[in-house]
Amino acid sequence: MSDNLLLAVVMSVVGTAVGMVINRFLKERKNYFDDFDKLLCYYGANLAYSRNTVPEFLKTFETQSHLLKKQIESIVKSLSGKSDFPSGFLSKKECAYAKEVFTSIGTHSLIAEKAFIEDSRSKLKSFRDIADSRYTKLGSSSIKLGFLFGLMLAVIFW
Repeated sequence: MSDNLLLAVVMSVVGTAVGMVINRFLKERKNYFDDFDKLLCYYGANLAYSRNTVPEFLKTFETQSHLLKKQIESIVKSLSGKSDFPSGFLSKKECAYAKEVFTSIGTHSLIAEKAFIEDSRSKLKSFRDIADSRYTKLGSSSIKLGFLFGLMLAVIFW
């Protein structure tokens, strides 16, 4: 009897832990796209006012997304040499979009660069909306569902 109770507790804890990992993954995606939009917005403001070079701007940009930090470091390194672009949890389409934006920043005239930033932000909006809706729908419920799935397994194995 105590073994079955211990199994129920362990299964519940494992299910909850899996739910927390899924929640963190969804939150990272949401934060990535929010910070990417912030980067494009700040870059547009940089074009209008301070006009720092792209490497200077990227080095000073603060982000909480670990993947975006790695991508920014990769782009700054690639300006001086060759570096591979980390994709992390992004899909192939999202990674290709991010790489395209980063490699195109700073290659246009001022007016074309502003138009490029606005176009990039409008394309980014669809990725942001998807990540936000997935986090909203599944983020908080993934922990609860993980716990319930653990309890269900415990009942099955009881």
